[in-house]
Amino acid sequence: MWYAIVITVLVGYLLGNLNGAVCMSQLLAHEDVRSHGSGNAGLTNFIRNYGAGKSIAVIAIDGGKAAVACLAGGLILAPYGMKLEGMAIGGLALMLGHDFPALLGFKGGKGIMSGCLIAFVVDWRVGLLILGVFAIAYFITWYVSLGSVLA
Repeated sequence: MWYAIVITVLVGYLLGNLNGAVCMSQLLAHEDVRSHGSGNAGLTNFIRNYGAGKSIAVIAIDGGKAAVACLAGGLILAPYGMKLEGMAIGGLALMLGHDFPALLGFKGGKGIMSGCLIAFVVDWRVGLLILGVFAIAYFITWYVSLGSVLA
């Protein structure tokens, strides 16, 4: 069973290295989003520098990789009766890969959106709670960072 856990961690971590904001900034403008604004490879910095309309692709990439990592982890560990644990391990490994990507010099995003999407995949009720806390905090203060920390 230990090899199944190792495979789950590797799949999640490597998927986490695929950063939507970095990929789309390279594709659209032939530059790295981390060289602008806050220097972060996250969705908020991408929106501030390239516009909200182009951010749909970033959301799709980051959301897709979160779903794939969780579902793959669940499938890999399901034969051992650990489907939910596999989803959580895959999601945790994805977060580590997103926040500290070896392929991007260990300078990634903060993993806020990926974390929310992982919560939705593992348990949609927790995902709704996280999204609700974020939305309330953001719309009261207009600070994305505060909403993210509270969520």
